Amino acid sequence: MTGDDVLLESRTMRAALAGRIEALERVKPLSGLTLPNGLHLLTEAVADYFAVPIRAVHSLVLDHREELEAYGYQVLTGPR
Repeated sequence: MTGDDVLLESRTMRAALAGRIEALERVKPLSGLTLPNGLHLLTEAVADYFAVPIRAVHSLVLDHREELEAYGYQVLTGPR
């Protein structure tokens, strides 16, 4: 099993790395993608960042919503 496969299959491994967003900044800056509060992103921005279709983000949220919410995932609504 490759490192990526382990992360896909193991909630424990994902939990161990969940707070390490500095790695994301090294790959590609998040600045400019966040909403004005600097903490939240639109679904489209997440899809663009990871170069995946929006439906892939929706699918991952559907499959892992409980885990994502445990790490602070929220759906925000309002004017864009």
